[in-house]
Formats: sequence, C-alpha cells, structure tokens
Amino acid sequence: MRSKRILWVVVALALLVVPVATWLGSAAFAQGGNTITGSVYDVNGKLYPNIQLVFKSEDNGQTVTVPVDAHGHYHTPLLASATWDIDVMDKGQVVFKAGLKISGGTEFNYDIKVVVSEAQKKAEEEQAAQAKQFQNLKANFDAGVAASAQAQTLHTQWLQATGDQRDALQSQITQACETAIQDFQLALQATSDTDSNRHIVLSRLAAAYDLEGKYDQAITYYQQAIALKPDNAGYYDNLGNCLAATGKIDDAMAAYSKSAELDPPNAASAWRNAGISLYNAGKMQDAIAPFQKAVAVDPKNAQTWFLLGSCLMNTMTSKTEGDKIIPIIPPGTVEAFQKAVELDPKGQWGTQAQQSIDALQAMGVGIETKVSNGKGKGKS
Repeated sequence: MRSKRILWVVVALALLVVPVATWLGSAAFAQGGNTITGSVYDVNGKLYPNIQLVFKSEDNGQTVTVPVDAHGHYHTPLLASATWDIDVMDKGQVVFKAGLKISGGTEFNYDIKVVVSEAQKKAEEEQAAQAKQFQNLKANFDAGVAASAQAQTLHTQWLQATGDQRDALQSQITQACETAIQDFQLALQATSDTDSNRHIVLSRLAAAYDLEGKYDQAITYYQQAIALKPDNAGYYDNLGNCLAATGKIDDAMAAYSKSAELDPPNAASAWRNAGISLYNAGKMQDAIAPFQKAVAVDPKNAQTWFLLGSCLMNTMTSKTEGDKIIPIIPPGTVEAFQKAVELDPKGQWGTQAQQSIDALQAMGVGIETKVSNGKGKGKS
C-alpha cells in the first residue's frame, strides 16, 4: 500500500497545476462546462490504473468522483468553473493531492504525475531502514531465544547430573549463554531508546547473563528493563534473585517486595524466592515470614511448605526439666511438614518433609500426624 503524499504535480499542456494550498494562476476557457481527460502516472512514471480521482470545490460545495480505468486513463463529466482540489485515492487512501483553478468551458487534457519530493523520499528511505532494522531485530531476538532455551535445557540436565557429568554440561551451558548474549546484544542495537520492545530485549539479555552466573551484568540489564517497564513484577522478582546471589540481601528483599506489591495474585513466587534467599543466607528466622506469605497466596506448593517447616525447625529451642532437655517446637512446624507430605507424598519435598517429621519423632516428641510415610493417618 502506498503511503500518503502531499506533493507537487507536473503540468501537462496549458493548464497550471500547483499544490492545494498555493494557487499560482488559472486557465481561461470559453464559457460553459469543463471536461478533463488525462492519465495518471505513479512515482516510477508508470500508468496508475484502477484508482479514483476525487474533485472537490469549496467554491460551489461540489464533490465529483472520477474512476481511473485499467489503463490509467480518466475522463471527467462537466465540471463548473471553480477552484478544485483533487485527491488521488488508492484503496480508500489519499496517496497524492493536486489542485487546479479553471474558468470558461472546453475540453482539455490533464495528466497527473504522482512525484516524490526530497522530504518524502527521505521519509521513505527512513521507513525502509526501519523495516530492515526490525527484520534484523526479530532475527537476532529469535536466535537469542533459541540459544537461551538450549541453555535452560542443559541447566536442567546439569541439576540432575552427577559430579563427573557436570563439567561437560557446564561448558555447554556457558557456550549457549554466550551465543544468546551475543544475539540479544545485536537485537538491542537494532532498537531505539523509545522502542516499545526494548525492555523485552533487555530482560532477555539479563536472563542470559543470570543463567551463566554473571549476576552483576544481569542486575544492570534488569534495572534498565525496569526503568522502561516499571510495572513488570517479574523483572523485580528476577532482579531480587540476582541481587541475592551477589549477597545484597537487603536490596533483594526490596525487589521481592516490589514484585509482590505490583502483582498480588501472583506474589507467591516473589515471597518464595525471598524466603529461599534468606534461607540460603542462613537467616532462618527472617525467612519464616516470606514463606508464610507465599503459602497464603499459593497453599498448594509443597516446596514452600517444606521450606517453611525447615525454617521453623531450625529456630526451635529447648527447656530443661530435671535431667532432661525437652525440645520446644515452634507452632506450625509439624503442620508445614505434614502439608508438604500431603501435597507431594512421593516427590522430593514430601519425602524430605517426612524425614523431618521422623527426625522430630526421634527426639522424643510426640507428634500426631495427618500423613505418615504416605500410608494414611496415624499417631506416632
């Protein structure tokens, strides 16, 4: 489809044609109607077929639509002596404007040549450059996404691998991440500062650095993505993970809290990650509150229940009665482990939760359990 042009026309024969807003003269003819015959040419000098010319006159309020045939020719009915604006219409869009002022009455030829001014030519060149830039952006972005997916698959395999297999997998992960980073950097170069897609490219670039373990670079790019899209809860959640990985726990907690604030219905991920970061930092007491908030939003996550129980268990105290040391289990500890067993009876978190319950029982603490070793309710 041709873009709209408000340009000059080339005059044929004795008729003076000028831009709509500027009238330099008129052509005088005998009194009566005016019939115009001519051809329309496009910007390449070829006949411009199957379009319409709309003649409009403010002098008399008339509008006359004239078809251009399959050969690019047209013939008007009688037009009154007046000033006429002419819209060249292609598929309902104005692609060119012309204007003429006529008086008297006769039949004459008027060829309309749609031409491109220097300003329009520059605009079209810029449009073509932008289209090419977008193609490059998409190609590099898609390649980066593919490399990131490969790195993520390898990372999953790494988590399940034994020690002697991990070195080879780590090398492959690094290579895939570097490929993704290179592709996303090229995609980023193809975006302007005001490009609506720029924050997506930045976040993908950050994620690639994150997966490779280059957390400082990941933090930089997540912060840039947030600057462009400050309402994206996921960006804050991921930023929190990277900050925690570099030991910036307080900054990480602020990022997690912001993520939860922006997206309360899906805040469980942010609160769970906050709890895990504190757990890994050895701050068990501090981790309890985030885990409690996470299970309040998503009560069906076995991992969160197990980690909550673990934090509570690690903050248990004791008292001495005679020559005995009696453990004091924080309220909710056993219930958290039991919930993990109930949700994941044969999985990783349910199995570890049952082991924790067994450990508490071995301490001589009587526990009424809802689930025991996946065999049903019982008391031990």
